[in-house]
Amino acid sequence: MMTQIRWTLAACVVMAAAGVGYGDDTKTLEASAKAVSVTLPGAGNEAATFKTADGKEGWVRKISDEAIPTPAYFKGKIYSGGGYSSRTFVALNADSGKTVWTKQTVDNGPTSPVVEGKFLAYNDESCDSEVRDPDTGDLYWNEVTGGTLLTTPTIAGNALIIPHPIMQRSSPMADNHFRMLGLILDRLKKGDAKDAKGWDADSTSDVLTAPIAAGERFYFTSTDGHMFAMKVATGGCEWLMQGKFTSAPTIIGDTLAVTTEEKTLTGIKVGILRYDAGDGTLRDAKQLAPTSVSASANLGQGQGRMVSAPWDYQGPKIAATKTRMFNAPGNTINAVAVEDGKVAWRVEVVGGTLNNTPGSLTPPALGKENLYIGTSAGHILVLKQSDGSLVQAYRVNHKLISQPILADGNIYFGTGNGAVLCLKLGNKDADGWTHWGGNAQRNKVD
Repeated sequence: MMTQIRWTLAACVVMAAAGVGYGDDTKTLEASAKAVSVTLPGAGNEAATFKTADGKEGWVRKISDEAIPTPAYFKGKIYSGGGYSSRTFVALNADSGKTVWTKQTVDNGPTSPVVEGKFLAYNDESCDSEVRDPDTGDLYWNEVTGGTLLTTPTIAGNALIIPHPIMQRSSPMADNHFRMLGLILDRLKKGDAKDAKGWDADSTSDVLTAPIAAGERFYFTSTDGHMFAMKVATGGCEWLMQGKFTSAPTIIGDTLAVTTEEKTLTGIKVGILRYDAGDGTLRDAKQLAPTSVSASANLGQGQGRMVSAPWDYQGPKIAATKTRMFNAPGNTINAVAVEDGKVAWRVEVVGGTLNNTPGSLTPPALGKENLYIGTSAGHILVLKQSDGSLVQAYRVNHKLISQPILADGNIYFGTGNGAVLCLKLGNKDADGWTHWGGNAQRNKVD
């Protein structure tokens, strides 16, 4: 039986605490001067291979002419949709790029997928949630779960958490227009989710990118400036707060870290705030690693499409180890200590058409020792987590917009012109970052 949960904003209150200071040491990385230039081949319905000047191999597979959100990797396959207007969804051999299967989605706009066990899931922009068999692509279940579905599901234990608005919106910000559905996966039957709908909880607006699952809770930020902690088992609200949040949160043990935006007398600053993940207490009196950017985050617009809102919005999402946080607002990469909030290093990336606007750099992905990031000018950069020094650099003739994934020594991107790109770095460190956010919980922290 599905439980309906309702609550008011006043039901969840948090308290602020003092923060700490930080140091600063900014380096400049001339990305184009350091990068190996790679001209990617044209690609059609099958992957086209290429080789770099320094002997690396790779492939590129064209799916559409639209921006591709972060693919997912699972058991030797890459899973990706075809973009906002597309109804194409593919599974590709991760090594060769060859097509394993291709399916037409029920509606257009498959989001970044999540895959674990025997389930592959994503939302369609209009207006279905879909679950497929990752081996065959066969449709296991789908349902119209709302109006415009702009953000992607997350798997938390035995629950598939689906952000969804209801169909009718008589008042844009009414608290019952946006919801979070908890689908209990071991109760899901082929074509039938009647017994699998565990709860359906109210929220306040579209979610930024995806819910983040950690332990018994999941967390998310929304386009109207709220951040939530909810119970995975029941969908109950643990706490709620307001702020100028510009990314999904990251959970590092008992610490929640999230990026925020502030307008100051000197311009716009994007920084990190830490909270207690348990009760939501704010730990910082001011932003950590505040970074100047040349424009405010537009949470209501994706890649030039007002209706898409956060469909392909990522923000400067924090990737983290147990001791360090990394984010990339504008064209700057920051490394910040989890414990004391001090900046360990900062790298400003310049070159080509790069500027300091939001989205110039993708959110970083992490291996054990290195950080991996893409740029809107087509750079693929590998930096040491320890000091920000450059390990590898390439420049391709495709705009890179989505957080990369890492598997078996390879890096994979969704590109701005409708392709999935694989570059075989020959670096064993490039492994284990399989989804947007790192894993099916969207919260990989090692």
